[in-house]
Amino acid sequence: MTSTFDVYDTTLRDGAQQEGLNLSVADKLAIARQIDGLGVGYIEGGWPGANPKDTEFFRRAREELHLENATLAAFGATRRAGTAAADDPLVAALRDSGASRGELLLHQQAVFYAGNGHSPPEALEAWRAVRRERDRTYFAEARTAAGLPAHADGGEQASGYEAEAIAVVQAITGNEGRVLILDTANRRSLPFLDERAVVEVPCVVGRAGAIPTAIGAVPDHARALIETIKDVERTTIRAALEQSAELAIKALALHPLVPSVNVARSIFEQYATRHHDLAGRFGR
Repeated sequence: MTSTFDVYDTTLRDGAQQEGLNLSVADKLAIARQIDGLGVGYIEGGWPGANPKDTEFFRRAREELHLENATLAAFGATRRAGTAAADDPLVAALRDSGASRGELLLHQQAVFYAGNGHSPPEALEAWRAVRRERDRTYFAEARTAAGLPAHADGGEQASGYEAEAIAVVQAITGNEGRVLILDTANRRSLPFLDERAVVEVPCVVGRAGAIPTAIGAVPDHARALIETIKDVERTTIRAALEQSAELAIKALALHPLVPSVNVARSIFEQYATRHHDLAGRFGR
């Protein structure tokens, strides 16, 4: 178990809930800067959409609040009963607050688990509601970005990684010899990589497990990209095992999306500044 932790500060919500205290938006911005200076991990700015002041705070925070240590988070709720998440104004305000998708999902799942487990029918309906909300919000956004219809009505049929996991189990237990695209040891699938390299390729799945198919030669530009990314992955693993800052910077610099060693070093230093446990492990 790690000995490090992040503080989730709720001063801007809970701290303002007392008689005679009325914080302005400017007050909240100033307090957030002071809290950030203490090195906390997360600052909850309030509940966007619940009142005009909190909505205005998150709007201004996107341009005026430059946090060095903390991540800005938002309080909120799931959709109202009988209302689709896409049509709920409070959910829309939460999405527009600037809080990350991860923070929104963390809140959504916390609400789900806190209210779950009363009875099997209620637990099932809670799961269905969260799944519908997922499909109507960030899944719809992802589909649109991929050029697909925003809403795909698949009922309760499994999809995504969930469907892939079920398909693997069924193929193994039924010895189906089904072809699925999976992550597995390379063996000889891509001849220019060693046998132990982890690759994502079509596999024949049955009682013997996932057997990668032979891909053979690939275009030169694709091979170059695959080999570069594999080098990034392995250098990253070495950096973690050896707790080497130089190897971590090298892994970043090798990535095609990082334009130079200087940029890689800047990225690493920003991570080390923000995550104190990382700085300690890598001697920064």
